[in-house]
Amino acid sequence: MAASAAPHGYPLAPWTATAMTSSDRGAPGTAEVLALLAGATLAFLGLGAVAYGGSHI
Repeated sequence: MAASAAPHGYPLAPWTATAMTSSDRGAPGTAEVLALLAGATLAFLGLGAVAYGGSHI
């Protein structure tokens, strides 16, 4: 259970931020969706590098 907490918990942050922003500003455009994808991917890779010492990514 503890091992699956991070992989399942991480998506909740961007999904929640997206839902809150979409409810205020409407649906995002293509550029905004791609920016979210890029930012989330870079954050995930950065956290992985910190967690595993950067040698496994």
